[in-house]
Amino acid sequence: MPDNNTAVSIQAISISKLMPNEDQPRHRFKPGSIRELADSLLAIGQQTPLKVRALTTEEKASYRKSDAEWFGEGSPYLKTMSEHGFEYMVIGGHRRLEAAQLAGMTTLDCLVLDIKPEDTLLACIMDNNLEEMDWWDWILAIEAEHKAFPDMNQRDLAKRLGVSKSKVNNALILANVLNEDSREMIDRNLDPECDSNGNIIHSRKKDYDAEDNLVQPLDKTSPSGTNLVQPLDKTRPEYRIKITTLLALAVLEEPDLIEYTLMDIFDNEMTDDQIKRLIQWLNDGNYLEDFDLKKAPKQDKPKEIDPLAEAWKGLGPQIKVKYKGGEDYEIRINVTGGQKALKTAQAAQKALQGGLFQNMLNPV
Repeated sequence: MPDNNTAVSIQAISISKLMPNEDQPRHRFKPGSIRELADSLLAIGQQTPLKVRALTTEEKASYRKSDAEWFGEGSPYLKTMSEHGFEYMVIGGHRRLEAAQLAGMTTLDCLVLDIKPEDTLLACIMDNNLEEMDWWDWILAIEAEHKAFPDMNQRDLAKRLGVSKSKVNNALILANVLNEDSREMIDRNLDPECDSNGNIIHSRKKDYDAEDNLVQPLDKTSPSGTNLVQPLDKTRPEYRIKITTLLALAVLEEPDLIEYTLMDIFDNEMTDDQIKRLIQWLNDGNYLEDFDLKKAPKQDKPKEIDPLAEAWKGLGPQIKVKYKGGEDYEIRINVTGGQKALKTAQAAQKALQGGLFQNMLNPV
């Protein structure tokens, strides 16, 4: 922990001046916890001050990341932190801040700390109950700290955060292959207020008409030979992604392919064995849309090596080439837009009729 993490004073600060830390490491809380905390604040008042630090002059003149991403550079709606009225960044107490806003409070007691901007994330991590941070919280926290200290090696970064080097290594592997859409899917999937596909669960009451969601066949039979199921009052647990699944997907290397594969895994709530088969299927050069969950993997003959494998690597991501053995290839071109697709198909037909390919094979 930085030596300069010292308290300056406790002050009553207007909530409008408090900016939540966009990189705060803990993102998910149990359903209803903010409402419960708001009720507590209304009943007995604030018992624990928030921990905050003053924003620097440079920070006040800059934009929040979320604003910059949403509005874009040059937008008239883009406001600096100072224009938003923010003067402090929250280090600890994000749930209390959200609950106070829900309760209609206008000020909160805050412990103002003397912390450098580059030590903010570390201070936030140390302020959290580390056991309550899930694996995805740690992935994002390690990634953010790596961005703040890009020259720090993994061993020193692990020591700074108090985690293992392998945990840092895994986080950085995933940070390199997960695009924004994949990250959003993972966030929604792990949110306790959403189902496995990221849809908000408006009611958690039992729906006895939806029997498929309430019972699971057990791998047992009664003495009479009938199948046993678990009781109706035990709902099937929501399907949640695991870090082992993402690390397995990382071998695909292409962020877009990982995104589409992840979507397929969520939609079909795949088991570990199915995911393993799917990844092997893709690594063998097959297409995601051709994968059949219900079929057992085929025992194919040894795969032939594509003699042009290296040459295909220079193609853009819109062109997919599948080697089918011998001189047989299958080429797919991904094009968006009807007219553009038509023109592409016409050009491909013309090429197949001889002109273009003949010129390529026998250059002047």
